[in-house]
Amino acid sequence: MSETKLQYQNKTYVFNPEDENSVIKTKGKFNSVYKGICLETQESVIIKKLNENLNNTKSIEQFKREFLFNINHPNIIQTIAYVEYLNNHYIIREFADGVDLKSLSQHKKFKLAEVVHYSLNILDALLALHEKGIIHCDIRPANIIVNEKTNDAKLIDLGLAKKKNDLEKSPFALIYSPPEQLLKIPKLINETSDLYSLGIVMYEWITGKIPFHHSNPEFMMNLQLTQSLERNKKIPDVLFKVIQKATTKYAFKLPPKYFNEDELVKHLSEAQQQRFQNAREMKDALLLVRKNLPESKSFFKTVIPSRLLSGLFRNLKT
Repeated sequence: MSETKLQYQNKTYVFNPEDENSVIKTKGKFNSVYKGICLETQESVIIKKLNENLNNTKSIEQFKREFLFNINHPNIIQTIAYVEYLNNHYIIREFADGVDLKSLSQHKKFKLAEVVHYSLNILDALLALHEKGIIHCDIRPANIIVNEKTNDAKLIDLGLAKKKNDLEKSPFALIYSPPEQLLKIPKLINETSDLYSLGIVMYEWITGKIPFHHSNPEFMMNLQLTQSLERNKKIPDVLFKVIQKATTKYAFKLPPKYFNEDELVKHLSEAQQQRFQNAREMKDALLLVRKNLPESKSFFKTVIPSRLLSGLFRNLKT
């Protein structure tokens, strides 16, 4: 097959799905992903193609959300275009240097200061999304790009994002999703849901392992709904308290099927109210943690100009 050319607003984006150097992911659950180029600017881009077997109205509308929900923020990968071409559907987004956290964590151990810094980046991204009434709904390591050269992290993939109070049920990532997503109660999905997922990501980021694991998905879900996070010696108490608050949940003593919907909503809502209520609250808590990490000052000298560093720490004391 020859190169595929996609046109959008007087620009041409090109990729070759048969060139192994262009392939990032093929035949994933929802899409294939390629590296392409804009002919006019010669800038690299990422091109996602919706799988042909999902060429139906509902899947197309969900796929298109990544473009419709795009907002301009330094910690969110920008979506450039949505293109329909020869009955196929494509999303074009900016190419960002860096490696996704899932891949990077396989060969790198992060310092606590790094985890806190990059988590603050993601909280800034979530704050921007939430202010627009958008819930990401898919916070997980594969959707966080870390650039160690520029010391920043970016959030990607708004494919599962939804507007707050959207009652549509949607797919979820089993390991990282909060109980309200696992139990498919969309009216409860809100800002705290994304913060819960980030808390689970941070736990894995620091410890190198997910907090719950079982080869059977049903048993895995049961663990997530009934068990609290175990303390881990790699996580300082002050940081664990932040993660613990973000991931607060109702500990079911019986399988959820024994509760009616009103009871489920009551229990889940009460637990949500004990979490951080918005990204700013969690960010403020992490800033206090960062202030007291022994390694923070040496790390942040490489991130923040020295003339601003003293002002930052002075402001944290007030």
